[in-house]
Amino acid sequence: MSLVACGEKETTRGARGAPTRAGPTNSAADAATPLTPVCQHGGAYLGDDAGSLCDCPAGTRGEHCEIYTLALSAGISYTCALQSDEALTCWGDGPTPPPGAFKSVFVGVQTTCAIRTDGTLSCWDHAGAALTPPGGQFLSVATAFGSSCAVTLAGNIVCWGVDGTLRPSPLPDSDFVSVVTGGSFTCGLKSDATVTCNGIATLSGQFTQLSASETDLCGLKIDGTMVCEGATYFGPEKTNSIFKWISVGLSVAGGASHLCAVNPDGSLGCWGASVFGPQPSGVFTAVAAGLSHDCALAEAGSIVCWGGNDSGESTPPKQPGRIADQSNDAGGH
Repeated sequence: MSLVACGEKETTRGARGAPTRAGPTNSAADAATPLTPVCQHGGAYLGDDAGSLCDCPAGTRGEHCEIYTLALSAGISYTCALQSDEALTCWGDGPTPPPGAFKSVFVGVQTTCAIRTDGTLSCWDHAGAALTPPGGQFLSVATAFGSSCAVTLAGNIVCWGVDGTLRPSPLPDSDFVSVVTGGSFTCGLKSDATVTCNGIATLSGQFTQLSASETDLCGLKIDGTMVCEGATYFGPEKTNSIFKWISVGLSVAGGASHLCAVNPDGSLGCWGASVFGPQPSGVFTAVAAGLSHDCALAEAGSIVCWGGNDSGESTPPKQPGRIADQSNDAGGH
């Protein structure tokens, strides 16, 4: 959805340096009046000679300099998105996120943690209380019921409780680049794409992504196939398929999980326990599976959510110029 001021002609922006113009004007008045597009977020109008385009600042794109979504994370009934302006937007049964510039966010069962652009951590519980994570700079963070773990700049994994007390590292090795943690296990992805785990069977091979719930662990291999361990049987017809992105949904009290994935053509698929109606159609780059709702990131940078919506977790905020074209009408209950 584009934004055009009243009485103005919409222009179309192709690749930078390849401007396109809108179609013929509808009246003599239109033809006689210079038309200026709406340039949001400090974008500068380049002038009629440049094709009536906006010169968009970093962190925006499109014909009117829209802010778009970079990443998603879904919890029980709380979801957060990292925006292209490095701000966080969260919705559902949880608090407004802290201000500032961030580069990643992870929503867990009780706790959400985000890494700021300077590498430090901010964590908060879903009742709104700020928590005290360890100091330092970090590459990756994950939270589970009662605990959180993060990868330091040196590649080590540190873990701590809800009260901030450090715990012995379940993985004393180094050279990790990302971490996932469940109720009783922790796994790290190393710089050589191998995986090391404690508390669950280690995945064999080389991987690009790990995703976990309280009871399940799945990894996306370099060749696009998926390997899973844990309580939920996802089926060989899925683990032998090729995917671009995977996300294991939350499980509580030892229950089974569901899993959503992005297929090579950008379409979505979900299976396992408690799949919430048909998945939305379109081309997607990532998906975030929660407990009773799921959200996906469209190729254009917008968000679509479906499933449970008792706390508004499937209804992202529709903020002009920040998140566009969301809906929660692609299935659900």
